[in-house]
Amino acid sequence: MKNDLGNKKICKYCKSEISKTAQVCPICSKKQGIPSAVIAVGIILLFVGVWSVIIWLSISQQKDKELYVDDIKVPTPVPVIPKTEATPTVEAEEIVCEMDETALIGELEATMTGYEENTGDDWNKPGDGKRYLYIEFTFSNTSKNDISVTTIMSFKASVDGKSTGQSVRAMMSGGYENLDGTIKAGEEKTGFIAYEVPENWEEVELTFTPDLLNRNSSAKFKLVKE
Repeated sequence: MKNDLGNKKICKYCKSEISKTAQVCPICSKKQGIPSAVIAVGIILLFVGVWSVIIWLSISQQKDKELYVDDIKVPTPVPVIPKTEATPTVEAEEIVCEMDETALIGELEATMTGYEENTGDDWNKPGDGKRYLYIEFTFSNTSKNDISVTTIMSFKASVDGKSTGQSVRAMMSGGYENLDGTIKAGEEKTGFIAYEVPENWEEVELTFTPDLLNRNSSAKFKLVKE
């Protein structure tokens, strides 16, 4: 026959009668642990929470799926927006700089200042029917911080509509100073980029992007053969 302890419980260590709400036995100072009822409630709440998340995710994914009735695709309804008077759209004109025109890209000013051609030297010549083309630029740093320039990554070029890359052989042959390096705040740097082009080339288009992390910050230059 069970003893009616009322508001008392038995310490599971020293077997003394203690208060039912006691977390620590006042006789032996042992922790009594969390009541099983509390543990059970916690497990139930956790279970309900997990299932709530699963159900919510399932509903969210179902909203994104297209509807089908008897394997026939039902178009997703599109909200109808009342028509209003259209506002004329003006497309931004792309500015292309030519010789001696300056483009401000962020805090870097870039100016195409000239070009030269040659057929290389005794040790380094371009391919048949081609020439080395050297295009001169001046960069001015108008900011308060140094700016680093890597031309082989910053310049994209096309010759008469055909994409081309810079020529390392041309730079080795010509003895021209390149533009790569750091431009100190408030200073400028002049140098060349070089390409191997057909002898009868007519036009070169260049896109210069000094900040490779911001492709929207760029300038275009057009060189027309004189």
